[in-house]
Amino acid sequence: MPKQDTIYQNLDRIHSSPNVIDTLVEVDRILDRMDVYAYENWIHGEVVDGPFVERHWVDLTLMYPQKMMPNPDAAMRLVKNGCKVKYGRDVLETFAKVKSSDDIVTNEETGERTPRVIAKHVWLVNLRIPKTLIDVSEDIKDIDDIDYDSVDAAYSEELDGAQGLLNKSQSQETLENK
Repeated sequence: MPKQDTIYQNLDRIHSSPNVIDTLVEVDRILDRMDVYAYENWIHGEVVDGPFVERHWVDLTLMYPQKMMPNPDAAMRLVKNGCKVKYGRDVLETFAKVKSSDDIVTNEETGERTPRVIAKHVWLVNLRIPKTLIDVSEDIKDIDDIDYDSVDAAYSEELDGAQGLLNKSQSQETLENK
């Protein structure tokens, strides 16, 4: 049973780590590439647990209001691409909006006043996505690919700036004349 406090703690964990945010962006790209958001209600999901990165999988849970169940056809599209999807009903315990004094409960022992707790029925969708679909490293380039010797040679031959442009145009003229 999800509770509002655990959802907030998960959101704090997500916002405090750039790696987790990158993982969520990649999961979003996967869902978008597979056209999952074109199906009814999938766009309205809230991350309530995860993402948890394992050796071969990324696992997260999305929550939807009971009246907005995400279309199962989109889940079949994910399954065909190697993902694992589980649906389940649950109850979310949250605080009621305080509109009147009836919405506040007083603890008899401590005298503490808090909003009353209400239960909302929700759908939970657990997605288990294979890491082979996630390409976080596509934007990262290795710095080892730079050939520093050729860079130093270019500076020593004064190929930077205007002189380098002149040398390049002179070398092109000699190639054209041959």
